[in-house]
Amino acid sequence: MIINETNTLSCTLSLKNGEDKDVIVIFLNTNLSTNLNNFSINASSNDMTKELLIKDAKNLAGLTISQQYSEFETEIKKRATEMGYILF
Repeated sequence: MIINETNTLSCTLSLKNGEDKDVIVIFLNTNLSTNLNNFSINASSNDMTKELLIKDAKNLAGLTISQQYSEFETEIKKRATEMGYILF
């Protein structure tokens, strides 16, 4: 018997709005599966906050969207390597 493992990773990316509050602008998720050994990163954005998606905009922690995405990507690579993905 083969037992397959699937991990779902998700996160939200946020930016500071005009009221000095973080608002979610993008939701990311991915599924990693040992039996398929492939993955995709799915992103959906909040159309109401697209004006915040400008270059160098930051959240309250001082991170840009690119920096937040990079953290998510790093975690995916770490988890995929642990699961035996040969891509990373």
